[in-house]
Amino acid sequence: MVELVASLAAQRPVGVLSNCHAREVRHWVSSPLAEYVRVCGRACEIGVMKPDVRSYRWVLDRLGVDPTDAIFVGNGSSGELGGARAAGFATVVHCNIYDATNGLVPVDEQQSRAARAELSVATISELASAVFSEWR
Repeated sequence: MVELVASLAAQRPVGVLSNCHAREVRHWVSSPLAEYVRVCGRACEIGVMKPDVRSYRWVLDRLGVDPTDAIFVGNGSSGELGGARAAGFATVVHCNIYDATNGLVPVDEQQSRAARAELSVATISELASAVFSEWR
């Protein structure tokens, strides 16, 4: 995943939007992804959570990116895929890479989340193909 994000960041600005708690923020600086992410919107800092459209706009505004030129990738928790669609993202991708194998999200919930996106991927290779084909 780090290689994919690094490759993306070499071509386009990358942002993260998280409903994380303030206790989790202190660990972001040690994430191997942090150096490739231009904007990190944390609900505990911006004051609004996904799926509220304002949270997506907060990140997009700071990236200087129009939503119609942006791709949102997420596992669909917290209603985030519907929020991304409402925010006007060009493409919304359900990323099922970890949920498909961790046993924490029932299969019917994974399928329900996938239905809220234009595309659902289950591997990093599929995600890379999807994202890079959207940006051509």
